[in-house]
Amino acid sequence: MKIFFLILFNFFLLTNNLIADNPLEKKIISAKSFIEIKFDLFFTKNKNRLIAYKQMPAMIVYQNIDARSKFNDQEELIIKVKATMDKSRYKKKKYFPKNSDCNSLRNKWLTGLTGYSFFTHKRNYKVSEDDLEQVLKDEIYDIDDLTDKEVNELIEKTKIEIEILHPNKLNSISCSGKLTQITLD
Repeated sequence: MKIFFLILFNFFLLTNNLIADNPLEKKIISAKSFIEIKFDLFFTKNKNRLIAYKQMPAMIVYQNIDARSKFNDQEELIIKVKATMDKSRYKKKKYFPKNSDCNSLRNKWLTGLTGYSFFTHKRNYKVSEDDLEQVLKDEIYDIDDLTDKEVNELIEKTKIEIEILHPNKLNSISCSGKLTQITLD
């Protein structure tokens, strides 16, 4: 009887070791993939800053916003943002998106501030290039193994492409540029 329990005990001990060998534990994620994931998570976390402003007349009301980040062949991180204006509101209202709306969208997503005055919709200088860089350093590029020089190079190579889709496709606009530049082209 003791031999039977000893054999049974060894059998369970061996099968547990075989089951516990998880192939994902041996996988290593690249720094590029990790940064892409951090951008996607940061966008998801702060997306409510952009959508939840139906009562705020200073910004466009969006019905949907999506963003994806990916490194290209030139080692640049490209963030593509697609924002769809609320169809029910902007089919009736004669408002056409402007370049400042791209900047407001980017600023609101990163800092929580639009960078434009409430009434005149002119730049109010509350969001600076340093503010945008600091958000990137604190939220995205805060990886222990990266030096300050590497972080600054990554920030320089981070680009954004924003497409604001109007209900009338002819009025849609797109803006792009370095993520930290104050006015996108």
